[in-house]
Amino acid sequence: MEVFRVSGSLFFGAVSKMEGLLDPKRETKKLMVLDLSGVLNIDTTGLEALETLHAVLAKRGSGLILSGAPEQSASLIRRSGFRETIGAENIVVNMAHARKRINEANAIPVP
Repeated sequence: MEVFRVSGSLFFGAVSKMEGLLDPKRETKKLMVLDLSGVLNIDTTGLEALETLHAVLAKRGSGLILSGAPEQSASLIRRSGFRETIGAENIVVNMAHARKRINEANAIPVP
């Protein structure tokens, strides 16, 4: 499992900082947790980066958990349909809930 904290705005100008997570040479753990509690806002490009990260991880047999998304970000995730894509159980309110989800996910295969 890996945990990354995202801070500031996740928008077109900052998405390139997430590209390292998509590197095919990078070792992939079973689960990745993104702590979004420090995110001020997400635009559609930032959302696309999250969707791409989820798709790449799923292709590699790994799961993604989003933790602590502020209301603006959580609203965009819901309205876009990404909540259904990633699974509502993989969007949690804080890191304590993320740990609980990790324990659950370790007991079952991650899609």
